[in-house]
Amino acid sequence: MPARTVADFAASGLPVSLSCSACGRVQVPPPDVLDAAFGPDFDLVAHHREVSRRLCCAACGEPRPAVLLDAAAVAEPVADPARRRA
Repeated sequence: MPARTVADFAASGLPVSLSCSACGRVQVPPPDVLDAAFGPDFDLVAHHREVSRRLCCAACGEPRPAVLLDAAAVAEPVADPARRRA
């Protein structure tokens, strides 16, 4: 099963990167920082926008950095809403 939660990413060693659109810096917060901010069971894949809303760039202070998850973590297929209605 692909990594989804803060604990999953920490246990598997997959990076969660934050990319700043203002200064161009990409940073990888330590897993313990994500754990302290969101808790170990927080679903990073489903709620990556919440991560962006609550964090800022450590270099320039710009709010809402883009959250970049390892490609393997988001490879789980998402059901097509049109198919569920059929």
